[in-house]
Amino acid sequence: NDNVPPVITINGSNPASVELGSTYTDAGATAFDEFHGDTAVTSSSDVDTSTVGTYTVSYTATDKDGNTATASRTV
Repeated sequence: NDNVPPVITINGSNPASVELGSTYTDAGATAFDEFHGDTAVTSSSDVDTSTVGTYTVSYTATDKDGNTATASRTV
């Protein structure tokens, strides 16, 4: 019975920085599940490079048994 969520690894720096007015390109993340191997990761972001602030990129991975993991990067 698989009740273990995948492990998400955030690529690149966390926290990350981006210059005001420039383009932010997220380094992404990967996920690995003990029972199912590589697992797809989806992301969502509220990064607005036209406004100074702290933003979050959220990552989610769900394995084939429905176990979900989340992680986030601060920008």
